[in-house]
Amino acid sequence: MGVHGIGGALGNFAAPVAAAFLIAAFDWRLAALVLALPAIILIMGLIVNLQPGQKNDHITFGKGPSRNLLLLGINFGLITMLYRGFLAFLPTWVLESNVSLVSAGAITSLMLIVGVIAQPLGGIVYDRFGGKIIFVMSPIIAGFALLLMTWVEGWIVVLFIVIIGASITMTFPVALTTASSLSGAAAAGMSVGLVFGISTTMSSFTPLLTGVLADQLGLDSAFRLLIALPLLATLMTLFLYSNNRMTLACATKDNNS
Repeated sequence: MGVHGIGGALGNFAAPVAAAFLIAAFDWRLAALVLALPAIILIMGLIVNLQPGQKNDHITFGKGPSRNLLLLGINFGLITMLYRGFLAFLPTWVLESNVSLVSAGAITSLMLIVGVIAQPLGGIVYDRFGGKIIFVMSPIIAGFALLLMTWVEGWIVVLFIVIIGASITMTFPVALTTASSLSGAAAAGMSVGLVFGISTTMSSFTPLLTGVLADQLGLDSAFRLLIALPLLATLMTLFLYSNNRMTLACATKDNNS
């Protein structure tokens, strides 16, 4: 899952850069066609080379998703809310520091590209120590870095932005793999989809919430209020892992590894 996340981080970083270059060189219609070509080529390659997985007509949650799975989705949703709310207004916040558009774009790109290292690192930590340490420490580090970022000036803010991006994206493969371990192989796909769906739904409201707070209080204060999200996520993690079934599921995963 960590290696898989490298592709997402590279895509998030490369897409706006490639789109800006192509639109400047041609027009947006031709740029869209050029950007579609790699996807079309990849689809053809997958059709030829990818072997279908084993079909399972009996995948079910039984009486419904487990309590732990729903709590995991909410926990990951709180972390993702911080990521989406911060990322949506990061370029605006950087521009308010009187830097150029190019610098603002470069700083935002750092927030995205750092996942190339952070996601496989999160996967390695999960394999060796389990997910609890990531779910406890990553939100704390992200919240602390966000608080410091709003109080300092100069290029040191770039360091805190990188720390925020790394600590949050590190949780992505951990959350999805933990979802798989909770449900077992028979319902892994459904469980991952549920956790990802809950987090995506929750985080979709954060840019609106951050914008309202920024209009009323300013961006610095809005970012500081977002710190409540990772703190809630950390508290939920401690509650989640205090459950014996959650601990047993993760211990079984670790033994199998």
